Amino acid sequence: MQPFELFLLAMSELTLRSSGTAQKRAALCHFSLTHHSSGSPSPPNNSNVRPQPSILERSKHMDSENQYAGFWQRTLATIIDSIWLYGIIYTILWFLVGPDIFSGDASYTMTQFTFEWVIPLIVVMAFWIIKSATPGKMVFRMKIVDAETFQPISPARLLVRYLAYFVSMFPLFLGFLWVAWDKKKQGWHDKIARTVVVRAKQA
Repeated sequence: MQPFELFLLAMSELTLRSSGTAQKRAALCHFSLTHHSSGSPSPPNNSNVRPQPSILERSKHMDSENQYAGFWQRTLATIIDSIWLYGIIYTILWFLVGPDIFSGDASYTMTQFTFEWVIPLIVVMAFWIIKSATPGKMVFRMKIVDAETFQPISPARLLVRYLAYFVSMFPLFLGFLWVAWDKKKQGWHDKIARTVVVRAKQA
């Protein structure tokens, strides 16, 4: 082969190599751009996301489904609860202690203290935690709920509400009478525990 032909052959190989390198670079550049564009996260589409209602909006919605229980409704519920609860308690005490349980001259025993104070606390708390209401309230479809969210109350706050009964009781039962003219029909014990008593409206 002549030197000139060898020179032409070498030049053609160099040209083919350079063009192949350029094609590889172009392919790599195209792959990089495609991978980057497909791998980058697209901005979230919020068109289908519904905004969560605020506490005020939820409160208005729940208020349309429930109404605050009035003074006389709650008074009747209390009378019903007192009849069945203390009727059972004093019947048991009469068998345990005898007729002297109703005598003012009888000494106050630990048994009497347990039945008159501890057992009512346990029974009422159990109904509040399980049913959000005592049987007297359930007769009128009432329940105790959070004053803002209208959701059930934690046991700790229910205990605070029960103990706050004594706050409502001492100044001539003024804390209970407060229900009659309060906007949300709250007694002082309700305000302390941040609760309301609502009555489900009939369908």
